[in-house]
Amino acid sequence: MFPVAYLVIRASEADLGAMSRLVFRARTFELLSNTVSLTAAVLALCTVLAVPLAWLVVRTDIRGRRLITVLATTPLAIPGYVMAYSMLGLGGYDGLLARLVDVVVPRPSGLAGAAVALALYTFPYLFLNVRSALFGLDASLEESARSLGLGAGATFRRVVLPQLWPGLLAGWLVIALYVIGDFGVVSLMRLETFSLAIYTQYTAAFNRGFASWLALILMAMSVVLVVLEWRLLGGRRYARTGSGVTRPGPRQPLGRYAAPAYAFVAAVLLAAIGLPVLTLTSWLVLVPPGGELVASVFATFTRTAAPALPAAVIAVVFALPVEVDSAHGKGGTGRELERFV
Repeated sequence: MFPVAYLVIRASEADLGAMSRLVFRARTFELLSNTVSLTAAVLALCTVLAVPLAWLVVRTDIRGRRLITVLATTPLAIPGYVMAYSMLGLGGYDGLLARLVDVVVPRPSGLAGAAVALALYTFPYLFLNVRSALFGLDASLEESARSLGLGAGATFRRVVLPQLWPGLLAGWLVIALYVIGDFGVVSLMRLETFSLAIYTQYTAAFNRGFASWLALILMAMSVVLVVLEWRLLGGRRYARTGSGVTRPGPRQPLGRYAAPAYAFVAAVLLAAIGLPVLTLTSWLVLVPPGGELVASVFATFTRTAAPALPAAVIAVVFALPVEVDSAHGKGGTGRELERFV
């Protein structure tokens, strides 16, 4: 609650008349439109990338499932702004493509560039949720639907998709909350969103009152997303209550779709992993770093890694009581606490 209290105090210190003119001007609505558009675009791209990938890994006979799963989660280790830098490094007259193959392509920017960079970084969140949900499906439910006359498409819509709904919503919520607060990618892609405007107001304009109002609007958007997820889920929890054990569904042979499936997996992994690795490695070869730079990089890495372990320990200490109360709380308080966190 400390950040909320700070923002409320800072916002209350500002002149309400002046703040109302700033908050309700066209510029604020432009920031809102850019933030919402970016979030929607990233969610759409992540769904296109993650859901088929999870389905191929869990429900088909594709080879190298474990390797694909590991590689599909690797982009989480590549910060979003590094992904954006890699995309920017390819284009332009002095870009990597111009140097290597003498091909000049425009550098990505704006909504499209930011959406692609953020989607390539965040789609593993949705992939992991959908993959886990697919593993939890009971094949007997699908077989019962098929025996009652439903086709493959109707079975997916009426039996499979409702069971994937919680996983999809959880993944979308995490991605959306990350996107609306992202600063690195939108600043590199020069897309003006709330997070970039807040940073600008704090550092350049020194208008803490206006920045606090913008931050409160951003937090209100977060609350709207959490409430929307709760409303769409309807307060339901999905669990199997019948007797016996859950039987996983059979893996479907890819057959003639094997080539497109492998091509899709390769394209996703090359874009999410190969692009930043290729760009950064190529620049290291084209512009070799000196000894002093290598030493400074090692020192920077040490300073970066040093807070990781204590931060993880503190996070566990904070999370455990919440999870225990959420799992064993009575009267629905556990679910409310989950969403509050």
